[in-house]
Order: sequence, then structure tokens, then C-alpha cells
Amino acid sequence: LSGSELKVEVMEEKLLRDLTREVCSVIWVLALPGLNSGLPSLEQLGTVNRIDSSLKSLESFASSSLTWY
Repeated sequence: LSGSELKVEVMEEKLLRDLTREVCSVIWVLALPGLNSGLPSLEQLGTVNRIDSSLKSLESFASSSLTWY
């Protein structure tokens, strides 16, 4: 790679890392328990049929969850 191509590649990698960090920050904020009070905790769901039960009851608490939007 030439010098300018290498600089472009380094800049692309930096931009991708920055974008990834920003997206992770947004997802972290959206997942905060205070913004999703309608979602049950993992302790409330239990270990048996966790996915099945959460899918069945999605409609009941989705309207009070920020992630519903």
C-alpha cells in the first residue's frame, strides 16, 4: 500500500471504531432499566422457558418500554 492508501485505511478504521463506540453507547442507554420499567428482569423470567415466555408476554409490557419504539 502507498502512504496515502495506508492513511485512508487508518482513518477508515478509526471512523469505524468511533461509530461502533457511539452505537454501543446508544444501545447501552436504551437498555437502562429506568427507561424499560415494563421489562421483567432476568431473575423474574427464570431460567426455564425464558425466551418462550418473554415472546408470549411481549405485547403486555412492550408499550411501557423505550425499546418498543
